[in-house]
Amino acid sequence: MPPLPPFEVIQDKIVYLILPALLGGFLIPLASIRWPALARAALPVGILAGFALPNVFEKRLDWWLDQSDQWLLFEHSWYSLFPATAMCLILGALTTFFAERFSGRAFMGWVALGLNVAALLFSGWWLAPGDLKWNQMLIPQPVAAGMLGVAMIAIALLLTIVWQAAAGSKAWIWLAFLWGLASVTVMIHAHSLVFTDLAIAMSCAVFGAGIAPAFLVKKSSEHCDLGGETQRSFREKISASGSSIGCWTGPAVFFPALTLGTATNTYSELPLLTFFAAGIMPLSLAIFLIPALWPKCPHRRLIYVTIVLALPGILAMILAVSNESIGVG
Repeated sequence: MPPLPPFEVIQDKIVYLILPALLGGFLIPLASIRWPALARAALPVGILAGFALPNVFEKRLDWWLDQSDQWLLFEHSWYSLFPATAMCLILGALTTFFAERFSGRAFMGWVALGLNVAALLFSGWWLAPGDLKWNQMLIPQPVAAGMLGVAMIAIALLLTIVWQAAAGSKAWIWLAFLWGLASVTVMIHAHSLVFTDLAIAMSCAVFGAGIAPAFLVKKSSEHCDLGGETQRSFREKISASGSSIGCWTGPAVFFPALTLGTATNTYSELPLLTFFAAGIMPLSLAIFLIPALWPKCPHRRLIYVTIVLALPGILAMILAVSNESIGVG
């Protein structure tokens, strides 16, 4: 077992990284309890606050790249992680609020869904590196952008339709633990302190934002069908998805882009499958889109969906631990 870092290092991470991210993520959703109509829209705002607050104390990402730094967008696309994630979280909060405010109008769900999908596609273009290679073959940036954007959209939709239906009000804290643990493990074995800190910050922000709904939001009823409603029309289901997808676009953009940035900007013996498995963990949930595989019992549903979500993360952690020792630089 490798030696632990000095206590001063651990203390600094707790004081300037973990606690600010947890606190920033927690306070805004907690304050929104006084105004229930804002509770769901407060989730992406809380995640943004939790992600941004540690950056105030120790800047790990530029808030925005000025004109003199535009070349970084092409060589190191991960430098835009903060503005891209912030854009999706802000848009997600706005669309969630208006979709719920006008929930009686089905078209608002479609509008919210369309705007968030457009933001995810734009984020894929924004964050896709121009030097991505596969088996020594250079992948053109537009192709990489398209693949990344489609993956982000699929992740956001699966988190909305499958994960949220299975985990309910505890979906955010449970996802933060599973996806965060896998991402942090991979980052630290890829020998990057910056990427490790970013993974910790976002994981703690999502966890903090999820505390209020997990313990203070009461379940109105238990549903046994995917999405919770068999009697709803297709249009109503789309409208419901549109009002919720904004809560998930931030993590759906951040974690895949972070792992891709780590894979293309660090040097280690980790196979690409390690980063791939950690970055797109929620895509494994697509198996539950087959109705016959969706458990009817709510308790079994949560267990099965958690196992399926965790499997790619477990694979990523096994590959990381077996191929590299812990080290950061």
